[in-house]
Amino acid sequence: MDFLGLRNLTMISKTVKLIKKCQDIDLDINHIPLDDKPTYQMLIRGETVGVFQLESQGMTNLVKKLQPDVFEDLGALVALFRPGPLGSGMVDVFVDRKHGRQEITYPHPRLEKVLKDTYGTMVYQEQIMQILSLMGGFTYAEADTIRRAMSKKKKDKIEMFREKFIMGATTKGYDKALASEVYELISKFANYGFNKSHSVAYAYMGYLMAYLKCYYPLYFITSILNMSLDSTTKTQEYLALAKRYKIKVLPPDINKSTSSYQIEGKSLRTPFNIIRNLGIVASETIVSNRLDKPYQDFYDFTKRNIKNGFNKKTLEVLIKAGVFDAFGLNHKTLLNNIDNALSYAT
Repeated sequence: MDFLGLRNLTMISKTVKLIKKCQDIDLDINHIPLDDKPTYQMLIRGETVGVFQLESQGMTNLVKKLQPDVFEDLGALVALFRPGPLGSGMVDVFVDRKHGRQEITYPHPRLEKVLKDTYGTMVYQEQIMQILSLMGGFTYAEADTIRRAMSKKKKDKIEMFREKFIMGATTKGYDKALASEVYELISKFANYGFNKSHSVAYAYMGYLMAYLKCYYPLYFITSILNMSLDSTTKTQEYLALAKRYKIKVLPPDINKSTSSYQIEGKSLRTPFNIIRNLGIVASETIVSNRLDKPYQDFYDFTKRNIKNGFNKKTLEVLIKAGVFDAFGLNHKTLLNNIDNALSYAT
């Protein structure tokens, strides 16, 4: 068992909670339809930013090329987007077969049930285990031994089972030449095989995020921004995404901002702690000191926060970030009055 603690699970949970808080919708995220057309259409257009496993440029290009329209395609994408499959030409075969540019064939008609979802290509280690059992008469324990050898690229161990497979296949009525051909495919597969359980779990998480992005973009973008506060690059990327979705991003405000992005109507309020040179402690202090009542003006703010170490430099940072703009004074006037405000506060 391989348990992964992924922040994307937290992101999904936070988005669902925002939907409940803002729209009073109880979204059962684990029972959404896996064949939702608008979600797949969004992915096919290449709108993958923020979607787990699918947002890199290379993967986005592959998504547009493959045009996934069933969940099984997403699992295959995760397995295929690796150096081995990409370098072997296997990805092109998969794509061409999906779109009818290449005939879908199977080594033997009985293998169709194993390879149908992947258009006749061997994509997953579990498929190899099924073929070993179906054709060669291997137990699943024996098949798993080969699977482990494949995952570690141990070709010598894979070769050890070649004769056993051919003998088992001929005993079950398969042609010896066919059995040898199939095992050769299995041997080559060792260079790029991936396990389906991993691929499908990742694809499922990516699909959930794509669904949320498709139907609830405001809440989705709010969550991914808040999960990326420590990354300037990701923050810029997701703010650009908000702009594409026509979500207005409001500037930081001394009486409205917090230490995370907050939803105001159909807009987003910028948090304090993305202001350069401010810091999380200062951000939380500003919020905690206004819990009883809002700040009345620049002087009131300075008086209530000076005891917490807010100095001239901190005030300059806040002024230039525009947090006091709601008080109606321009930046130059506020900067010229910092010394007066500090004198008033003491």
